[in-house]
Amino acid sequence: MNKGEKVLIVDDHAIVARGLKYLIDLNFSNCQVFVTGEIETMRKMLRESHYTHLILDINLTDGNSLEVIPELKKVYPSLHILVHSMVSEEIYGKKLMQMDISGFLSKNSSESEIITALRIFFEGETYISKNLRKVLFSNNKETRVSMFSDLSAMELKVLGMMLKGGKTKEISVSLDVAQQTIATYKSRIFKKLGTENVFDIKRMAEIENLTFDNL
Repeated sequence: MNKGEKVLIVDDHAIVARGLKYLIDLNFSNCQVFVTGEIETMRKMLRESHYTHLILDINLTDGNSLEVIPELKKVYPSLHILVHSMVSEEIYGKKLMQMDISGFLSKNSSESEIITALRIFFEGETYISKNLRKVLFSNNKETRVSMFSDLSAMELKVLGMMLKGGKTKEISVSLDVAQQTIATYKSRIFKKLGTENVFDIKRMAEIENLTFDNL
């Protein structure tokens, strides 16, 4: 690991952020660690100072970081990005790795796995968990692929709101997107999942042990 790594943690769960900072401070003495819980504050901090590493949650109070990762990669090409989130590796893992990030770390990971992941991350390598490795590289046709893996990030966002009972108009207002656009997303979701019934989609999510909040 190089000297003087400057790390920015972006997570709106204060306990998680403090815990992660503690582990970094304890195990990686050369790192300076800073924390924020908002995308806009993250943007401001990145503009005002040079950070070498970014540890990023997906669902934040002021937006979804999936929508800003491409922007970050373009504006800060040397910035190493590790996603640290509760979302499903089976659903999001492939999409995230296609964005050329430096890894995905589940918040369900053990302390030892977190430290291992951070060490790989700070060494400039890409961290891929055993579970995600199976999703990305297995040629075994019996390897389970999530039924939701073909959905785009925006489709997953709309789906999550649908499963919580959100209607087209409500979703439109919440996401600041035209109702017709939301209707199009819903049509794509039903087509990709092979159903036109929200109840069937809920059953699919239950089969995969997905929490609707994490879609």
